Amino acid sequence: APFYGDLLLRTKLVEDNSVPTMATNGTHIYYNKEFVENMEFEEVLFVLTHEIFHIILLHPVRVGSRDKRIWNIAGDYVINYMLTQTADLGYHIRRPKEGLFATGIDLAKLSTEAVYDMIFEQYQQQKQQRAADKGQCTAGQGTSEASENGGEEQEQEQGQGGGTGRISIEPFELTLGNSTTTIYDIEIDIKYPSQREGDSTHDIESQIKKNLADAQVSSKMAGKGSAGIDKLLEEVLGRKIPWYTYIKRYLTGIMGDELSFSSPDRSQLYRRKILPGMEEDDTELSEIVVAIDTSGSISEKDLGL
Repeated sequence: APFYGDLLLRTKLVEDNSVPTMATNGTHIYYNKEFVENMEFEEVLFVLTHEIFHIILLHPVRVGSRDKRIWNIAGDYVINYMLTQTADLGYHIRRPKEGLFATGIDLAKLSTEAVYDMIFEQYQQQKQQRAADKGQCTAGQGTSEASENGGEEQEQEQGQGGGTGRISIEPFELTLGNSTTTIYDIEIDIKYPSQREGDSTHDIESQIKKNLADAQVSSKMAGKGSAGIDKLLEEVLGRKIPWYTYIKRYLTGIMGDELSFSSPDRSQLYRRKILPGMEEDDTELSEIVVAIDTSGSISEKDLGL
């Protein structure tokens, strides 16, 4: 669909071999050249679209104070489920051999926050159980309190970091639907805003939303809109794009842009300069036809707009 291509063109692609695969901060997509060259084209499209969906779902800026590693896992599960279920991308993708995929559960009906809560609960329960078992086994052996605290601080620091790449995590069994996976390390492909690098969450979110809205309008103008994308963007952007925005951009686009001295630019006459202006026939629309679709797929509510 043109929407994805348009959004990709508004996103800067950066070769970064410190990233094992691909990653995004919402306005850029970073890729490892060797990783891309060693994959089939349709698999590359899958991973690239995966990163695009991180942007669409605002994952880099929605994390809040959550554990960033678990948030990345939740986002990956949600996106991979959406990509294996959707049929209106407009191009072919192939699921790579590695990745986080769940069956027996409709993740499309759950928000990333809801999936995060499910995963984080399992992670915390198993972590606490291991701590309890360790406490029983090491009772009376003089375990260093400083060492335990240091390990917990390191775990917390990793969970709040903003870097990308493969990082370790205390192993746990994760069950979603019919799928059970042992998580022992995480491929971080979301680059979160970092105050140390001067990033502004608000600025990044504003730019993402602008890119999403512009890409949606462009795909609509091309006559290749998607009901699924429209619904998703309505939830993400929190608003519908006014109909007159589409009309304005379309009418502006079909107007001519030929310049001619027979219609001089009047805005420059005060400077005693005669410069070519828009031809008069190209600066007006002589006739506009409005058609209303009243077929069975259009509801009374739609007609009331």
